[in-house]
Amino acid sequence: MIKRDTCYFCTSTFQLFSILPLAASRKETADLYIDPQFRDAGVIAKRIRKLGLFNKVRVINSEKIYNKYYTHRKGFLNHIEIARSYLYVDAISAMILGENVCYKNIFVSTKAYMPRMVILHFIKHKCRIKVNFFDDGLASYFGDDAYAPQKGDVMIRKLLFGKKAVDLSCDRYLLSPELFKVINPDFKHRIYAIDNIWGDPVWTDRLKKIFNVDDIAPIDRRAVILDDPVDELFTPENAQKMNDIFKTVIESFGSEDTIIKKHPRSRTEPMPGCTCYPDYGIPFEMICIGSDLDSKVIISYRGTAAATPKTLLGQEPYVILLYKLVESKLPSTSGALADRYFESIRSIYSDKSKVMIPKDTDELKTMLQSLNSKE
Repeated sequence: MIKRDTCYFCTSTFQLFSILPLAASRKETADLYIDPQFRDAGVIAKRIRKLGLFNKVRVINSEKIYNKYYTHRKGFLNHIEIARSYLYVDAISAMILGENVCYKNIFVSTKAYMPRMVILHFIKHKCRIKVNFFDDGLASYFGDDAYAPQKGDVMIRKLLFGKKAVDLSCDRYLLSPELFKVINPDFKHRIYAIDNIWGDPVWTDRLKKIFNVDDIAPIDRRAVILDDPVDELFTPENAQKMNDIFKTVIESFGSEDTIIKKHPRSRTEPMPGCTCYPDYGIPFEMICIGSDLDSKVIISYRGTAAATPKTLLGQEPYVILLYKLVESKLPSTSGALADRYFESIRSIYSDKSKVMIPKDTDELKTMLQSLNSKE
């Protein structure tokens, strides 16, 4: 068996903002595994290889795994098939890793399926591994919420692999440990800060190469709508409600002073008459590097990207969160969690009035009128 220091699992472009500085600062023999859940994953993997930070950058053929072991992707039968797949953890892990390798450290950001199967494989074979959690936005700031398995899964993992398979006493690596401590003042496990690469010209150049941008177009409109994959978040009826709310926002600021940043997984057509940022594959955090945001207004359902100008760059744009106006169909987007997170973001703003969470559309309209009067 080949032994290496560390591996990282990545399922989104946002996670790269944690993985890349971690790999650079730790100076280990490390591998990167990408589950291609985002646009151009294979192309981005090729560009990351050229940086020389990793011994290996492998794009997982996740569809091949799902097609072999699953007939249902959602619902109760899917949970049954997940439990059954634990019986084939060695075969699935081999398909993910591509070689007979073991690591001292594994970095994961969620309870995602692919790294879970690799971790269970190593536990089964009594490999001495240390699991570490790294920043993946909002969910990473609520104790163990991003990592805790469901009750039924806990029982099955314990039965098949022992208590270590459900151990969450892992070190945390976060972009904003200060924010985590505000939300979780009594948290017991160790927390480390990820190096802040924002504003570093060397890293700016590296990130431009990864996302294939020569010049990052700055945000030159006053209002920025951060789009979401509405089919994932909402029922068709609530998706229409969100669309109507965005129309209200656009009408308030004017289409000539509003821009929409499309989500990489969004399948909806652009709103007629409103400009979209030219390359929706570029993470919003990259666009923020080249923009002065303090006077801008960012409108989002409840996306972490609305908070990153403050947590990563120290800028304080106006932020309007819309999660109380339309109900999501996903439990992970619950209002209670969003309240805790964005109230904590508000607490670290120097001007706390700039973080706005309307309770209804009338309050939203009042906020929009107030912002327009300030202009």
